[in-house]
Amino acid sequence: MGTFWKEVKSSKGADEEVGCILCGDFNAAPSGSVYQHVISTPIPSTNLTLKSAYANYASASGTTPTPSKATPAGGRARRAGAKQGDNGSAAGEPPYTTYLPSSNMVVDYIFYAGGLTLTDITEIPPLAQGEGLPNQHLSSDHVYLAATFT
Repeated sequence: MGTFWKEVKSSKGADEEVGCILCGDFNAAPSGSVYQHVISTPIPSTNLTLKSAYANYASASGTTPTPSKATPAGGRARRAGAKQGDNGSAAGEPPYTTYLPSSNMVVDYIFYAGGLTLTDITEIPPLAQGEGLPNQHLSSDHVYLAATFT
């Protein structure tokens, strides 16, 4: 990634800040070594450290979605005023990004750094009691994550 970053920086003006987004299914819990490595190790050849867009999810929403008797609306509602990740508050990540009736896990992330300001993230949809993913409303075994940056 260091070589890539050098190439990107060389194509920009000396005082232009470059943004970086890294997202995907990392198959790693927030408490695990992969997550901790991503948020604590600077991008090679830079002094930038990635932050999780969802790191303050629990505190920004005031509540966390938990299994309920309500049927999900598809998870498409957006939450204005989402807070910027705090570079490592794993406890603030959503309660799940994949959900089986027997267990739930957070393994999907949007990390960012550089000249980006996080302005919005997608809500994690609630699930009916005993419901897992995929289901009749959500066709994937993972909820989708989306973030808006300026």
